[in-house]
Amino acid sequence: MTKAQKITLAIIIIIILLLIIAIAAFIGSGNVSLVREVEDKSPRSSENLTKAQSEEAARETQKLIDEAREIAQEVEDKKLNGEKIDDNEFSEIVYVPNIEERSGTSTAEEKEAVIIAPGSNMVAIDTGEVLTDDGEVVDNTLDPEDPNSPRQSFSINDASSLPESTIKLTISEGNIEPAEFSVKAGQVVSIAVKSTSLYGDIFRFESPELKGVSVGVGSNETRSITFNAPASPGDYTYFSDVRKQKQNGAVGVMKVE
Repeated sequence: MTKAQKITLAIIIIIILLLIIAIAAFIGSGNVSLVREVEDKSPRSSENLTKAQSEEAARETQKLIDEAREIAQEVEDKKLNGEKIDDNEFSEIVYVPNIEERSGTSTAEEKEAVIIAPGSNMVAIDTGEVLTDDGEVVDNTLDPEDPNSPRQSFSINDASSLPESTIKLTISEGNIEPAEFSVKAGQVVSIAVKSTSLYGDIFRFESPELKGVSVGVGSNETRSITFNAPASPGDYTYFSDVRKQKQNGAVGVMKVE
């Protein structure tokens, strides 16, 4: 091999190496972009929501809202396609009534809200507040029968129709599963309660701060309730307030962080 041929071969090898490095760098940058694209799909809280709740609480609330909105959209699409839908099973988008607007004294636009489970309270999408039908913030400290306390949903045939973030509890004779779960202070909490006890159960909390959060279910029935977690971190005991269920071990703890 002549000297010129050797030089030419060396140049070719260098060019090949540079091409390999360039391709590797291109693929690497593509992977970074892909990761960023996936990360960008994670729930992002609205500005108003992060003002109303801590960043962590707002993220959990936004996740629940997004799941409910997705379910509501899927249901609407099925209706448009003429598919049969059990309206008693699915989340839906509604609008918060404007009291002044209804009286004809304001032209303010109604705000969008989502109902996690039919019959339960709506959640304002921009603030993450759980509201009554009149647009007032629910009061967790009132008696369960009070119209301004959190309201349990209608009976649910299939709990899998609820958003994935819904905490699903099962009460059996002398037991509650899960016996512990954690939420962020102030976040919107959706709980579905199912009873497998012979005579049904009444789910409630010990704390006066959550006096109004109560769900009554018959045997093999499921109902849901939506409420804002307490602002004060701590352990909040829940139990079945039927017969001697509590004494027999049907007790659990909601940890508010």
